[in-house]
Amino acid sequence: LEAEFAKIQLVKDAIQNRGHSLETLTELYDTLPEDVRVSELKYDEAGSFSIKGSSPARGSVFNFVASLEKSKIFKSAKTKYVTTRSDAGKELSDFEITATLRAVKV
Repeated sequence: LEAEFAKIQLVKDAIQNRGHSLETLTELYDTLPEDVRVSELKYDEAGSFSIKGSSPARGSVFNFVASLEKSKIFKSAKTKYVTTRSDAGKELSDFEITATLRAVKV
């Protein structure tokens, strides 16, 4: 009986969380400034996000972090690092941002 209950609970959880990943990506896209390019996106089952990318404007990176923090899906958004490099005579700011997902409300 317990094994059957565990299977039912697994299916129930999957149904409740369906579409959450699409909502998360939509929120990420909506908060992304036009001049910020994402090169790497990592996510783990614990709800931790890591976003790497670059921007010609350092301020856009910090605006992106602020937007993530205000969003309904992300919390604890922080800049892990921002470094400046030169590419074809233009300065770019490379960054990594970490955040976690808020609990899913069903």
